[in-house]
Amino acid sequence: MDMAGQLGGLSGSTTVTIVVTDVNDNPPRFPQKMYQFSIQESAPIGTAVGRVKAEDSDVGENTDMTYHLKEESGSGGHVFKVTTDSDTQEAIIVVQKVMRHAEQRRDGSPSSLAPESTTSSLKWFSVF
Repeated sequence: MDMAGQLGGLSGSTTVTIVVTDVNDNPPRFPQKMYQFSIQESAPIGTAVGRVKAEDSDVGENTDMTYHLKEESGSGGHVFKVTTDSDTQEAIIVVQKVMRHAEQRRDGSPSSLAPESTTSSLKWFSVF
C-alpha cells in the first residue's frame, strides 16, 4: 500500500548502519547483517522503531556495549538516532526527525572498521 492507502502506490525506504564498539578481548558481533523494521511515515519524533543486540563473548562489565549510527548512513542517518539500553545492552532505534516520503533509499559504500567494531543495517519502509 502507498501512503494514501492505495495498492501499488508510493512507498520509500532507507538504510542506516549501526556500529557497536566495546573495549576488551572479544569484538561484538551482530547475529544478522540486516534487520528490517517497518514504521509509518507519520510516526512522531521519539517513536522506537526497533531493537537490535550484538553478541559479545566477554563476561561481566566487559559485555557493556555502545551503539551509534555510522556517519555516512545515507539519507536515514539524520532521521533516526540510536541509544543503548544499559540494562539489556540493546540498541534502540528511535525517530529523531519527521520523516518525509522524498527521503528515498540511498546505499552507501562500506568502509573498513576497527577489529572491535561490527555493523548491521536497518531498513525502514513507509507503508502508509
